[in-house]
Amino acid sequence: MYTLKVIPYLDEFNKEYKKIISINSIPEGNLSDYVKKVKLPKLSPFKNNTSCCSHQCCTYVLCDFNNSNKFMCVDDIPSLFTFLYENDYTINTELTKLITEGEIKLTDKILCLFSYNN
Repeated sequence: MYTLKVIPYLDEFNKEYKKIISINSIPEGNLSDYVKKVKLPKLSPFKNNTSCCSHQCCTYVLCDFNNSNKFMCVDDIPSLFTFLYENDYTINTELTKLITEGEIKLTDKILCLFSYNN
């Protein structure tokens, strides 16, 4: 089972904030071709990254399907869901709903939980 999240990202080159898509681990199947492990820059000098544990500050992010040098942003979610559907992945809507609508609120916004049907 894999988890997709929407996380804030500071694009230091363009000097702007973006909402990008992260994944908890490298998935099985074709989606793995679009996953990159990156060290996230601090969002500001006053705030630590929410995805960081005390021992590391890297996360897996999804890259744009057309340009692997760019990260996938929230505007790419329709294309991402189409890709998942066409490449034998199943979005677990029940678990996603349980987590997103539950009483415990997570730091980052959960987009969905999904699995690979190999």
